[in-house]
Amino acid sequence: MPESADSTRRRIIDVCLLMESDLAYPYSIQELANYAGMSKHHFQRQFRRVVGETAMAHLRRLRLARAATFLQNSDAPITRVAHESGFDTHAGFTHAFSKLYGYSPQQLRDNHRRRPYLRLPSAEPVNADARALAACPLSVTIEQMPTWQVALMRYVGPTNGMASIWSPMSDWLRRRGLLNTTQIYLGIYHDDWHPEQPDDYSAYRYDAAVVVNAAFEPDDDVNTTIIPGGEVATVFARGSVAKLERTWKRFVEDWLPISGYQPRLSTVFDIYSGHLIAGSRLRKAISTLTGIEAKLCIPVSRVPAALSSPER
Repeated sequence: MPESADSTRRRIIDVCLLMESDLAYPYSIQELANYAGMSKHHFQRQFRRVVGETAMAHLRRLRLARAATFLQNSDAPITRVAHESGFDTHAGFTHAFSKLYGYSPQQLRDNHRRRPYLRLPSAEPVNADARALAACPLSVTIEQMPTWQVALMRYVGPTNGMASIWSPMSDWLRRRGLLNTTQIYLGIYHDDWHPEQPDDYSAYRYDAAVVVNAAFEPDDDVNTTIIPGGEVATVFARGSVAKLERTWKRFVEDWLPISGYQPRLSTVFDIYSGHLIAGSRLRKAISTLTGIEAKLCIPVSRVPAALSSPER
């Protein structure tokens, strides 16, 4: 029986989730194809169809984007950033970075440097800036959140289209009996808004997700992943998508560097009101990008997190 398009997409997104869990691991095409349960040739063709680029180009771009974040926000030597991002040599890293962004890692650091707060593994943690925190207008709360299994639909495209994924997601939630005000709904962000990205950049990754229990049985419409529990910095926001984006910018660029915390995961997320997702306001929120209520969440730790998984 021929494989459905939904099944193929689900397996390709599963491979994307695998790569995202450990960007520094030296994946081979054969290993990724085996994980997807496809032949090497079929996998390469389907990955390009679903994602829009080859698997190796996708992995390289994600590694370089993460490296760009560290170059902007840390004092770590460029050679160390290159190594932690999966590149064997400084020359290879510089060549790949320059080809993607149009200038070298050093030029990015020179032109777009921010307050250095990110630390690589084994580095000393950064201390909080008490005076700056007292002056910060954001009301940030540190919460302890459990480990969640989530079912997700992935969107890839320009940022102004992210909300559209909630239309098919809400249809699926209704079919599976998961559309109600008691469910926990998340919007998971994977990519920074880098100043070096072009204005028409159309490869931002966003997941519309719902927390599900251990007995949940996925289908071809969704993928599943785990969000590890731990400390999470949270800020409540209400209003338009533009207002939420401004709050996110202050949260990440103003509060996080002075907080004494480090990002614990490679993603951040919104927790949306169940009344928004399951109620009558969702369609209007999708079409107008207004009327949104969300808790903005950054998983954090006092200790620098490893950039790659300790075990494979």
